[in-house]
Amino acid sequence: MNVRSLQNLVLVARVVAASVWLYEGLYLKVLVLAPHELAVVQSLPQVLPLSPEAILRLIGAGETLLALGVLSGLFPRFVAAFQSGLLIAMNAIGILFAGGGAIADSLGLIVHN
Repeated sequence: MNVRSLQNLVLVARVVAASVWLYEGLYLKVLVLAPHELAVVQSLPQVLPLSPEAILRLIGAGETLLALGVLSGLFPRFVAAFQSGLLIAMNAIGILFAGGGAIADSLGLIVHN
C-alpha cells in the first residue's frame, strides 16, 4: 500500500467516524430529540438544573464538536482516546444509572458503540 492509498484510507475512516458522531449528536440529540435518547436522559438522576431536553441537546452539541475534531485530523491520538473514554463513560452511566428499562438491551448498546 502506497502513502497516497494510506492517506485516503485514513480520510475515509475519519469521515465515517465523524458521520456517526454527527448522526448520533446533531441529528438524534439536537435536531430531532429522538424518543429513545430522551428516555435515557429522563431516567438518569437529576443532577443538573437543566431539563432533560436541554441536557440531551448539550450532549448532542458536544458530540457534534467531537465530529468536527475527528474531521479536522488534529491531535488524532488524543481525539481517538477521548472518543473511546467518552463512549465507555456514556455507556457505563446509561447502563448503571438509567433505571426503568430506558436501556432494554445493554449488550446491544455496547456492540452498537
